Amino acid sequence: ERIRRELNLLQKLYSLYNTVMDSIDGYYDILWTDVDIEKINAELLEFQNRCRKLPKGLKDWQAFEELKRKIDDFNETCPVLEMMANKSMLERHWKRIEEVTNHKFDVQSEGFQLRNIMEAPLLKFKEDIEDICISAVKEKDIECKLKQVVVDWNTQVFAFNNFKTRGELMLRG
Repeated sequence: ERIRRELNLLQKLYSLYNTVMDSIDGYYDILWTDVDIEKINAELLEFQNRCRKLPKGLKDWQAFEELKRKIDDFNETCPVLEMMANKSMLERHWKRIEEVTNHKFDVQSEGFQLRNIMEAPLLKFKEDIEDICISAVKEKDIECKLKQVVVDWNTQVFAFNNFKTRGELMLRG
C-alpha cells in the first residue's frame, strides 16, 4: 500500500515535471515576433499553483527542486522579456543591450527566436536592460510629441513688420 501511494505521488510529480519542462523548452522555439508574454505568464502561474499543491512529501525530491527552479527562473525573466518586446525598442536600443550583455541579438533576422534572447545573461544585467527599455519607451513618446509639434507649426504663417530702421525683426500680431 505504501509503495502504491509513493508511486502515485511520484507519478503526479513527474507528470507535472514533464509538462513544465516540455512547455518551457517549447517557449525557446517561439519566434521573437510571435512571443506572447501574457500567455507565458499565465501558464507559468498555473505551473506554480500546481507545484504548490503537490503533497509535502514530494518537496524533498530533487525533481521537485529542479521543477520549482525552472519555473522560478523563467518567471523572473518574464518582466524583462516583456519590456524587451515593447514596440518602442529600436535597433539602437538592441545595440545598447548587446554592449551591456556582450551578446549578439540579430532581432531583424526572420529566424530570431526567444532562445536567442534567453542565451544572453539577462538576469545578470536586468537593471541595465530595464533602463534601456524604459528609455526606449520615453524616446518613442518624445518622438511622437515632436512630430506633433512639427505638424502643428508647419501650418502656421508668420508675418513680420519692420522695426525702426533695422528691417523685419518684429513678428506681426
